[in-house]
Amino acid sequence: SDMDITARCDNGAGGLLGFSLGGTIENSSYQGTIDCASYTQEYRPAYVGGLVGAFPGMLDGLRIVNSTSAGQIQFKGGSAGGLVGQGMVTAAPDPNNPEAALPDGIVIDASSSSMAITADATGLYLAGGLVGMSNLVDISNSHTSGNITIGDGDQAELSTGGAVGGLVGFVTGALSQEKAARIRNSYATGAVQVEAVIADDDVTSGPVVGGAVGWVYGWSKFENVDATGDVSVAVNAPCAVGECEWAMSRVGGLAGALYSSEDVEAPAVINNSHASGQVSATNQLSSAIIGGLVGEILAGRSLQFQNSYAT
Repeated sequence: SDMDITARCDNGAGGLLGFSLGGTIENSSYQGTIDCASYTQEYRPAYVGGLVGAFPGMLDGLRIVNSTSAGQIQFKGGSAGGLVGQGMVTAAPDPNNPEAALPDGIVIDASSSSMAITADATGLYLAGGLVGMSNLVDISNSHTSGNITIGDGDQAELSTGGAVGGLVGFVTGALSQEKAARIRNSYATGAVQVEAVIADDDVTSGPVVGGAVGWVYGWSKFENVDATGDVSVAVNAPCAVGECEWAMSRVGGLAGALYSSEDVEAPAVINNSHASGQVSATNQLSSAIIGGLVGEILAGRSLQFQNSYAT
């Protein structure tokens, strides 16, 4: 497909499919601009992807094989991904074997995106070079090269935080849903940049940003994952020094934050993975948690960490 799209995007907008119940996309491509920011009516969160906008996972998993996207995505908030914007899958958690549920979610193999993703955000922003947000993500042999830039433009006001990553933005879900991310033999080379003025203390977190993955709120395994792009976050919050912990950002060259609960018995894994971009956080009046590889790790029961580093 080779065309430009301008839409409201709140019901899903994609280069191939705005909304998908599942199935396989193979040997397919999209090139063009998907503009969810120019719609003049009231703001609504967008679900936008280079191939698929929204995937509710009601019937089957969504599998993307040997497919690509190129061009640009523009949005004001919601969830945006170079291949898939958002996917939520009903899968009962298995604390002993979270990998078993992955085929029910978004599965990406031998695919890539060079989509540049930009937002003058007015609401929650979730953005990833391949997937914006999902509770189940399985990525292998894939890569991204587009830059992701989140800002507040001339509005000087961003009322909530978000999660941004070079491959995946946010992995999370309800308590009744399995939450797992497995990424193997994949890399991101684009820069990830977030600039925000947080207007009030209604937020629960500042930006969570990583060169490959923004935020995983569940089980995670990274094997042979590389991020080479620069990662930068700048936050300004209107409060006195020492009173802005609610605006704290988490920033890492590979991942911003990896969380899992005590219920997850399977260990989190980071193996043969690396980050080489410059990592920076400038938080006026608030603090930041920053790491060359991972910003913050709260791994429920255990973490396996082997041959992984930042340079």
